[in-house]
Amino acid sequence: AQGQVATMQTINQRLEEIDGRAFDSLHVPAKKLFGFPRLFREGIHFNYAKSAGQFLQINHSLALTTVQPSHYSLTTAYANSTIPTNPVLSAVMETDGSLSIAAVGRVAGVNTKILGKSSGNKWVGAQAQGTYFLGNTAVCAKIANFNPATRTGIWVVNFLYQLSENFAVGKPQPGALCLRVRTLTPGAELKHQFTPQGSLSIPLAGARYSTPEWAFAATLSPKGSLETSLHRTISPKVAVAADMVINLPANEAQAGLTCVYKFHESTLYTQLNTHGVVAAVLEKSLGSDSVKFNLSGMIDHVRGQSAFGMAFTVQM
Repeated sequence: AQGQVATMQTINQRLEEIDGRAFDSLHVPAKKLFGFPRLFREGIHFNYAKSAGQFLQINHSLALTTVQPSHYSLTTAYANSTIPTNPVLSAVMETDGSLSIAAVGRVAGVNTKILGKSSGNKWVGAQAQGTYFLGNTAVCAKIANFNPATRTGIWVVNFLYQLSENFAVGKPQPGALCLRVRTLTPGAELKHQFTPQGSLSIPLAGARYSTPEWAFAATLSPKGSLETSLHRTISPKVAVAADMVINLPANEAQAGLTCVYKFHESTLYTQLNTHGVVAAVLEKSLGSDSVKFNLSGMIDHVRGQSAFGMAFTVQM
């Protein structure tokens, strides 16, 4: 079947959303807002994405920066944007010789993800995972950087269960639909890490409660760590999120607040945290979604540092 041409945006969404309702998605509502720093650009950046056929995308990226070395990267990606179960393949090559690969898809009913990275002629690491959905339950298994020779690696097993119910809001009116859905999603995870000095197991439990406007999630480890996040949709144009992480063994704690405001042809992202960092990104469409301009700024009050930049993205 013929469908829409796969763009870099749809390909990246497929790579991020392959986990679906797995345990890793507990904090996703807030993390989607807190993830905007990936849009942050220091210096001057140029991005040009071109379709090569219906399902192949080629992206050229040039970065002229002062904090990090200037570099060029080439991204090639394949995806059938009309069929979510089809595989997505992506490879990113940098001028420093590093290579990152990603492959996601569905194999025998299991959502599968494979990641790998090398730096020059040195292999950095790899990860493979599979997620199986059975009704309202999602079970996921991962293995990362496993090396039998050095007896090192990490494996993770987790599950997530979703409970949903409809509830009435306000006084029912003739012809009005007043039912809404609220969801409780509990889950648990066990991470086991192998090292030459021995092994370490880290259990984790968590849950998320969500309605159409709210989403609150918390994960807790008996090792002494706690993470909470809150997402609130105020209106179709405004959304806010807050998160907090407490690590008692390391005697550390941090919190952050972010807000997203959507204008007619642009989106403003703002964020501040307890480390004294204030950041903002303005992303604007120039006439159409195929051409975008990005203006970024960040001030670190604790370190006395700042960074500013801009980026142009063209999607053909």
